[in-house]
Order: sequence, then C-alpha cells, then structure tokens
Amino acid sequence: MSVVRDIISKADSTPGMTAEIKETLNLLYELSKQKADAFENEILTSLRTAGTVENQTVPTKFKLASHQEIRVTTQKTPNDDIMKGVGGALKSILTGTKDNVIGGLTDLINTGLTAILGAGEGEERMEHAYYIATDGMSIVRLDLMYWSRHISASGITKYAEKSLVCTAVKSSVDLEKLDFNSFLSAYNAQLVRCKFKDEQLLEELQNARRIYDYLCGTPVKRSAMPNRPNGKFEHSIKLDKNFKNRIMSVSAEAKGAWPK
Repeated sequence: MSVVRDIISKADSTPGMTAEIKETLNLLYELSKQKADAFENEILTSLRTAGTVENQTVPTKFKLASHQEIRVTTQKTPNDDIMKGVGGALKSILTGTKDNVIGGLTDLINTGLTAILGAGEGEERMEHAYYIATDGMSIVRLDLMYWSRHISASGITKYAEKSLVCTAVKSSVDLEKLDFNSFLSAYNAQLVRCKFKDEQLLEELQNARRIYDYLCGTPVKRSAMPNRPNGKFEHSIKLDKNFKNRIMSVSAEAKGAWPK
C-alpha cells in the first residue's frame, strides 16, 4: 500500500508516466483529501450529539487527536500491508493502549477495510464505525470513517487500482453521562468481537473498571495510588461479588452487533 503523494512525487522519474496520468493522480489525491476532511467534520458533528435520544452512541467530552490516511492499492498489494498499516496507525493514536487490545481492534477494522476494498470496477464504498479503548489511565472513543473507490481510468491502474481514505478521531469518553453498566455492555461486546479468551476478557474489563471507578470517584476499596519513580501507578481494587457474573452474562448475549 502506498501513499498517493509518494507516487506523484516519483512521477517525473517514472518511465511511461505521462502528464495526463500524473494529472489524473493529482485529481485523485485532491478528491481523497476532500473526502478525508469531510469525514472528520462529519465525525465531529456526530460526536456533538452522542449520548442523546437521537444518537444513542457512547457520549464524548473532548476531541483528543485525529489521523488521516490517503493510500492506494494495486493488484500486487498484499493484504498483510493493510493490516500493518492499520496496526501502526492505531499505535500512533492510542499510545497508552495494550498491544492485545490494539491487535483486536486491528482485526475488526481490517475486516471492514477488506469489505470496502472489495468494490467492483467503478464502484465506491464507505463505512463508519467506532470503538472504545482504555488509553493509559483514561477511557477513549475512536471513530473511523473509510472510503474506497475502484479506479477504472485507463492508464493509471498500473500505479493505483483502488484508492483508500481513512479518517480517525480520538475523543475522551464523557463518564458523567455514561453509567458503568452501559459502558460494560458496550465495551464487553466489542472485546467479544475481538475474540478475547475469557481470562483476557475479564482482565481487560477489570482494568477498565479500575479506570472508570478512579475517574468517577466511585467508592471502592483501593489503596492510595502514589506516583512511583518509574511513572506507574499501583492500585488494588476489590471488585463486587457479581462483577464476573455480569461480565459472563453480557458475553453470552453478545452476538457481534455494534452500534454504528
């Protein structure tokens, strides 16, 4: 997978690259950039109403970061390149998230990307999805919009068969508007889709519970959380007796549905 701008910058030294093909690639880049900017605006507009009756998705408080990818694929592009690109992008935007969670998210996102990259000649497809993750000592929401178009313009398919635009916006979850049971149901369903084993699932949800309780000031038994020389926190929380049962109950009901 290549960045469109990389191909255009090499155009002058590429044998057989005519002025017409270079101009077409420039137009492709401009269209893709407009799509990426429009997607970011659309995500931010949607986030403003999140948590309301009209938009019953996880509510957020502040935009923390955004990321755009404008790339092209050819017939020779391995699918592994897409996975590596997605994983690298997630690590750059979710710097405090565990590798196993990033790996699970990468698999979910790659499934969506593979679907939209299956567009036939001249077709375009778009998808919008969002995910929740623990990021250090915070809980965040990651919104993604991606768009792909199968290129049919004669002459440029040697350099680009399909264009791919991805826009991601990372926001802080508004825990004041989200009770823990609702958060548990949403996050657990996502982790089940990531195919976590029961032990991994429980560990990650316990970690999310610690962060949720700490940020919300929920009265639970925990030690003081002093800063350590290595910059890490020590915390020990006694979970309520029914917590594991609640997790397993939600796991049994999760069938892969996820709000869009």
